Amino acid sequence: MIEEEMTPYEKEEKERQKQAKIEYTKKKKFSAIFMTLACVFEIIETLIVMLLLLVGVAFLFTKVIHVEGKIYDTIMTICMIVVFFGGLVLGFIIYKKLVTFVIKKFKLEDKLIDDVIIHYKKESKEQRESRLKR
Repeated sequence: MIEEEMTPYEKEEKERQKQAKIEYTKKKKFSAIFMTLACVFEIIETLIVMLLLLVGVAFLFTKVIHVEGKIYDTIMTICMIVVFFGGLVLGFIIYKKLVTFVIKKFKLEDKLIDDVIIHYKKESKEQRESRLKR
């Protein structure tokens, strides 16, 4: 349709759609930056949690329980596996709670696209079931 032939309502609607598209592009860009920084934070935070767990276990077995020799090597090998998986799980839990807190604290719900908000939002059982039925 030619600009001159458009009614004021059509011009207003076209402008509204243009603004909505610009807003969505801004949200998408901000969401990409947010997710990139969140992933970097998650990696660093998980490594720190694993390191702290490993130092704690090593301290426990050397200074508190006084384990030495071959048995120490065996125990530490087993503990390293447990610390690795435990650190991953604990890191994921801490990451999700911190990111959810940051989103709420800084009121980022209106700056992020809905997919990101839904990913971190805590759903009730009814909401989850209704989403899965669709």
